[in-house]
Amino acid sequence: MVRNSTITLEKLRSLKKKYKVTTTGNKLEIANGLWRVRGGSMSDNDVKQIIPVLSKDYKKKAEKLIMDRDNNPITDYKGMWVKQEKPLNKMTREELVNSLRKFRNAWERVTTRNQDLSNKRLKDETMVGLKSLLKHYYSAGAKQQAHNWLIK
Repeated sequence: MVRNSTITLEKLRSLKKKYKVTTTGNKLEIANGLWRVRGGSMSDNDVKQIIPVLSKDYKKKAEKLIMDRDNNPITDYKGMWVKQEKPLNKMTREELVNSLRKFRNAWERVTTRNQDLSNKRLKDETMVGLKSLLKHYYSAGAKQQAHNWLIK
């Protein structure tokens, strides 16, 4: 794997901001923090950029992740991720709740982990809250996480 080992501290800071990670320190500490918190949901390109400065154990895991993603492309996300067909602010409350239920059911079926999105919680959630939750499921990060679960 050919890598560019000249990632700058400024680039690492922009990745921290992009992935909403609050780690501090030198390049190694920031890269390790990014990997620990968001590694599985980072884009392939961003992971490849931080690999050269990761600690040995994290470097192996990151290289394996990239290799697995390259060798096992996913075309059917089994409902864990879908392309957003309609802007969130154009969706009705019912559409938001139904979309969240579909994502919840798919994620819980594949991962066997509770998504903490009970019907009661969805009923009580505000429109802003529903849009915020749904925004995640349509995100590139959720797509990467779904990919990681499906290649296991």
